[in-house]
Amino acid sequence: MEGTFQCKQIGKSFSGDGVETHALQDIDVTLEAGDFISIIGPSGSGKSTLLSLIGTLDRPTSGELHYDGKPINKLNSKELSDFRFENIGFIFQQFHLIPTLT
Repeated sequence: MEGTFQCKQIGKSFSGDGVETHALQDIDVTLEAGDFISIIGPSGSGKSTLLSLIGTLDRPTSGELHYDGKPINKLNSKELSDFRFENIGFIFQQFHLIPTLT
């Protein structure tokens, strides 16, 4: 990432069986190029959900994601895929390898 990435009032909710669960509410985070951060908390506190939103693997239910001042959570799937390819790198905890490839 070379620019500034911002989460503005980000929220993520899940619905099921008539119950709505708020995984994240009103999160504000600014990440600058070269920042080294860690996100810590107990199991179920929303760490993975936040990382999925920052990594644009999921979309927030409220709030906005911005990169260099431009909203990115409004991009269509192709634009979002291009943005992810050009600006974001992932190191997954599990390898997520394709079993048929060596």
